[in-house]
Amino acid sequence: MKKYFFLLAMMYSTYAFSQIVNIESQRIHSDTTGWDGTLDAGLSINQNNSLLVSATAGAHVQYKTKKDVYMLLGGWRFTNGGTSRFVNDGMAHFRYNHKFTKWLRLEAFTQVQYNELLNLRIRYLVGMGPRFKFIDKKWIHMYTGTLYMFEYENQAITDTMEYNHRLSTYLSWTIDPNPNFSFVATTYYQPKLTDWSDFRISGNYSLRFKAFKRLAFKIEFNFLYDAAPPAGIVPFVFNGTTGVVFNLRK
Repeated sequence: MKKYFFLLAMMYSTYAFSQIVNIESQRIHSDTTGWDGTLDAGLSINQNNSLLVSATAGAHVQYKTKKDVYMLLGGWRFTNGGTSRFVNDGMAHFRYNHKFTKWLRLEAFTQVQYNELLNLRIRYLVGMGPRFKFIDKKWIHMYTGTLYMFEYENQAITDTMEYNHRLSTYLSWTIDPNPNFSFVATTYYQPKLTDWSDFRISGNYSLRFKAFKRLAFKIEFNFLYDAAPPAGIVPFVFNGTTGVVFNLRK
């Protein structure tokens, strides 16, 4: 079991929020059954020319049996400075994974999220589909999946409601040749089934290397391209973060 406490997180919670939430980076890979996960919260107050208040909260809980995995993710971020609001978003995600064979699993999920700066008042998702493990070596693991997803979305500026049917396909790989280094990468492609010109592509790429016995450095990059973004929102957004991770386990 792995439990981490983030010592440094500049406007960054357990994961970066965007219109597509990267679930692959949140899976806890362990042979141990039972409960695992983390809870985190933070509050920052700075007074300069104006008062800057930033708060974050997150939950990452997983329960595993020999054939089933139940995972619950949740998070919220808020940053306000004077009369301006810089960040206000949140999400909750539940996912169920059942193992049929060494290579085949079935996944089902539901998610709700909002993002004020992206003019996303509410988005609700529900979906299911197969997940395949096609490389399982000592130092590299690779997965892919194609899930059907129903999407309900309410955009704040136009106050419009949309009901969409999408595919959610992904390719994820982990490279960890030794305990001191790991690289995790995931790329998502989510086209609308009724209009393939309306699609989203997102990526999450995380590099971690150990500096001391319990201390590691982490570099992460996320991007999102939305071919049909909400009104007033640019189609391409990205963020990069660096941080320090402290491992509670000896």
